[in-house]
Amino acid sequence: MLFSKDKRESRLSRRNALALVRALLMGGVVVLSACGGAVDRTENTNALSGQLPRKSEAFTLQGITRAPQSGYQPNADGILYGSYLASLHARAEHDIGLAGQYLVHVLRHDPQNDILRSGALQMFLYDGAMDDAMSLARGMTQANSDDQFALLASVVEEFHRQNYAEVQSILSRTQTGGNGGLGGLVEPLLSAWAAAGQGDRGKARQAVARLRANKAFEVFELYHGALIAAHAGDNAQAQRLFEQLLAVPGGHSLRIVLKYGQFLEHTAQRDKARALYRKYGARAGRHQLIDEALERVLADGTVKPVIATASEGAAEVLFGIGSVLSIDQGDATLPVIYLRLATYLQPDFPAAYMLLGSIFDGLEQWQTAAGFYQKVSAQSALYIDAQIDIAISLDRDGKTDLALATLEALATRVPDNSQPVIARADLLRSRERFTEAVPHYKKAIAMIGAAQSEHWAYYYAMGICLQQIDRWAEAEKSLLKALELRPRQPLVLNYLGYSWTDLGINLDRAHEMVKDAAAQRPTDGYIVDSLGWVQYRLGRIEEAVQTLERAVALRPRDPIINDHLGDVYWRAGRKLEARFQWQRALIFDPEPADATRINQKLEFGLDHRHLVTNSAAEALHAP
Repeated sequence: MLFSKDKRESRLSRRNALALVRALLMGGVVVLSACGGAVDRTENTNALSGQLPRKSEAFTLQGITRAPQSGYQPNADGILYGSYLASLHARAEHDIGLAGQYLVHVLRHDPQNDILRSGALQMFLYDGAMDDAMSLARGMTQANSDDQFALLASVVEEFHRQNYAEVQSILSRTQTGGNGGLGGLVEPLLSAWAAAGQGDRGKARQAVARLRANKAFEVFELYHGALIAAHAGDNAQAQRLFEQLLAVPGGHSLRIVLKYGQFLEHTAQRDKARALYRKYGARAGRHQLIDEALERVLADGTVKPVIATASEGAAEVLFGIGSVLSIDQGDATLPVIYLRLATYLQPDFPAAYMLLGSIFDGLEQWQTAAGFYQKVSAQSALYIDAQIDIAISLDRDGKTDLALATLEALATRVPDNSQPVIARADLLRSRERFTEAVPHYKKAIAMIGAAQSEHWAYYYAMGICLQQIDRWAEAEKSLLKALELRPRQPLVLNYLGYSWTDLGINLDRAHEMVKDAAAQRPTDGYIVDSLGWVQYRLGRIEEAVQTLERAVALRPRDPIINDHLGDVYWRAGRKLEARFQWQRALIFDPEPADATRINQKLEFGLDHRHLVTNSAAEALHAP
């Protein structure tokens, strides 16, 4: 079928969490202690009346300086339950700033309540209110709280001060002998970097070696072992560990390749660095950061050390854990906190800001996402990607004109780069401004010169726009070019095959193309629908029934697929079922023209001469 805008632009699923994530979560490594986890809404109502255990040490909120936000309205009559419940509601709505204001109001009346303190600390960390977070964590740690978020924040604050002895002192309180809290992964790595900061290489190696007990942590063990060795000037050991890392599953990620390449450049092994970058590009495709690295190494440019300080190493630990946790589609609290702490230690951290932006995009908090992308400096190789992501976030937030202006300014800044031009075309296409989009696609195609395999999408997208504005001859040429650049690309096979089917031409070839696409993507309901539709056009009614029933099972709420199944049922003589499917199609909000056509079929069936058809092909098949 021809996909509607939202179907074509559907996001990639992030459900395939790595085995490492499961190991982290099941082992309790980063799911911190009970008072540091998610707040239990039933149990915590008792916290206001002091029924939960408290610490006996004195604790105040004098260090918390947050000013109330415009939406903050504390309970004027002194009853705190309303503020507490408002905090929970704001947190559920991901309005963490407002949630923090309400919770602090409650906490001022019960300042020694562990659960309230931990909840407020999590919100401050999540919201990036680092002064408030560190003040609160410092007080909790000094009061001998065993809250894992407080200990983690205090450790990070001491790393920020490069006070590595104090880091070790705080971390010693987390070594409980199990995998709870900071034990298992976070604590050994941060201990290793604290030891490295003190120049104690032996103690650093011992800390990293503790990860060996869990096979799931092998990548972390080798990666940070290599970074610590490089930081200490043991280049031979660092290179040995990097090479070993590339040979294990997950050890050839983009970040690892870039860090190893940086190490090779810094140690005057430019030819080896160049080969590493090119090998990655050949395997995983082009990437801005790899392109930048290749340009640098070819130009014989200078490169800084892999890790300049132990605090930077700690930021790398936090970023790595935040990256792994962000793969899961659960609560964003943990990954955001780890990434926020990473940027607290290393304010110039483009990869962390890009990942934070992506997380908040997933939460549909477009302004927050754009704010993170904005933190990527113009000197970063990720700057162009960040600006494009800003435009996408603005568009999703309903600010399409501002999004287009952002892309226009970017195109002016980098006039030889086709990415801003393509992004502008894609944005216009997503808004169904097809006529405006076509010149931008043509401009981008002219800019790339000789088209390569990866440019198939330029022609595919332009073909969609041309087809939508009834310039079929040009659209067909563009789609065929896309197929020439990337033979068997399922999206192109499907779109071109369905278009031919709808026009009633090249049906045999269309059938082969769509069948190939469906074989590659057997669970894509839209492509399966296309296969059923071309079978219908070819008169293979029984096959079409089975195929379209499968398509409806895959996409039960799509009006077009239900409409198609109704047509096929009618031709199969199952007229009662046909009318049922057409009625279902109307429930799912079809386009007005489609709704008119479906209503006429409900009144007249497919056999009436006054039936309004949706294509030349359907007219040809009407008796």
